[in-house]
Amino acid sequence: MEYVDAHKKAQEIFRDVLKDVSEHHLDLPTPCSEWTVRDVIDHVIRGNYRVSGETDVSFGEDPVGLKHAFSSSATLAHSVFSLEDGLNVTYTLPIGEVPGAIFIRLRTSDVFVHAWDLASAMSKSTDLDSDLAQLLLENAKNFLSESLRGEGRPFAMEKIAPEGSNDTDRLCAFLGRDIRIG
Repeated sequence: MEYVDAHKKAQEIFRDVLKDVSEHHLDLPTPCSEWTVRDVIDHVIRGNYRVSGETDVSFGEDPVGLKHAFSSSATLAHSVFSLEDGLNVTYTLPIGEVPGAIFIRLRTSDVFVHAWDLASAMSKSTDLDSDLAQLLLENAKNFLSESLRGEGRPFAMEKIAPEGSNDTDRLCAFLGRDIRIG
């Protein structure tokens, strides 16, 4: 799977999970420590806008406004990555400058894992897409060093996925999420 296709798929999966978010879900805690459902959605929207260089964006905080903002941001991010030089451009991120070929992998994982966070918070199925989860897990195993894990770092320590976990659960456990089966 090419990463432009993987990115599009991750955005579609997030959109599918987001469809089920209603007003009473917004303040629920998520497996992404210290973030509510609203915080996770906000983070994904802002990350998508960052692809185009837009960092000062505002949007509604109700489910309708958030869903609209996500849709716009996902379309924009995907269109930028899909440009002829979209994967060759250097992007300036809080972690430093990275080429588009790396940034798209980070965005794809971020969007997909946060779709899992939303599904988990709402007690929905976390079996989101086995092929995409396997691709992202392989990438994470090659990219994620121990120096990026732990308190105050971008990723928590790896957790063990319980027996019976699906591929998306295994990816999220590798990235530090607590997995609960059943």
